[in-house]
Amino acid sequence: EDNLIKQGMKFEDYLSHIKKSEGELRLDFTPDAIKRVKTALLIRAIAKKENITVTCDEIHAEQDRAFAGYKMNPAYAEHLDELDKSLHSDHAHHYFENLITNKKTFEKLKELLVK
Repeated sequence: EDNLIKQGMKFEDYLSHIKKSEGELRLDFTPDAIKRVKTALLIRAIAKKENITVTCDEIHAEQDRAFAGYKMNPAYAEHLDELDKSLHSDHAHHYFENLITNKKTFEKLKELLVK
């Protein structure tokens, strides 16, 4: 819905165009949502089994890299303070921790496959 609004479209108009209710549209997304949850659980289990951890320094470095990318884009110049605050929130901390854990887990899987 947010993506449609950003594109200047009304969600209700989109539903009418595709001839579906909001509930039917949600059901369409269910198989992919289930697949994403299963994948996330599998990655989490592998990370736990392989003792893959993420340090605060790694998280801060990733947050800093993300912020540096925003700083280079003039479109974000007026929003840097709020972006910095957002990138260093608890929610972002967990997001970056998961992102790094996933990356490390995939690297470990590649390493195990090569052996």
